[in-house]
Amino acid sequence: RIVARDLKPDNILLDAAGHAHITDFNVAIHYSERRLHTSVAGSMAYMAPEVVGRKGYTWCVDWWSLGVVAWELLFHKRPFDGRTADKMTNSILNDPLKFPADAAKPCSPAGQAFLRGVCASRSVALWVRV
Repeated sequence: RIVARDLKPDNILLDAAGHAHITDFNVAIHYSERRLHTSVAGSMAYMAPEVVGRKGYTWCVDWWSLGVVAWELLFHKRPFDGRTADKMTNSILNDPLKFPADAAKPCSPAGQAFLRGVCASRSVALWVRV
């Protein structure tokens, strides 16, 4: 029942065996199924639309962030971009998800379907049962 709210490559460390560990829970919160959270916290480039749009969210926003991290690892850039906070917010809220032309090379069709599921939905909470 924790929402990390700041999943990004800098906060995922690998141990000697190659296992990933999430770090930096400074902005993490305990979530409640009784109400949605509305505070904005984390790193803008990895925030879900519900966070930047202040629509209310639960733990599902961490799936969005994980999708952005996976996208960045596969394609060496983030799926949504903006040089200012306003442009980044606009991109996250409005830009369609566009796979690179050579997306099939580093990412299988199943992997692309996963990324579409976590990054293309403008309401992550709708595809995951809370």
